[in-house]
Amino acid sequence: MTKQERTKEIILQLKQSREERDLSISEIYDMLMAANCDISLTTLKRVFAEGSEDKGFRYKDTIQPIAQVMLAIKEETTP
Repeated sequence: MTKQERTKEIILQLKQSREERDLSISEIYDMLMAANCDISLTTLKRVFAEGSEDKGFRYKDTIQPIAQVMLAIKEETTP
């Protein structure tokens, strides 16, 4: 699986989790702020926008922190 395919899959999981848990963008933003993740509200809106899974996001800076908070995905980062 390529990096782009993996990112797409995670974004779809994030969207599904948001729907299942009935979370608003503001609630997700508050969760990120409580976890000391510095992601702007605008970026968060772009991640959850329709069709966003087909757009390019920086995985390490954007998708990974959201996944850690919402999906409890923790990954080792290379030094």
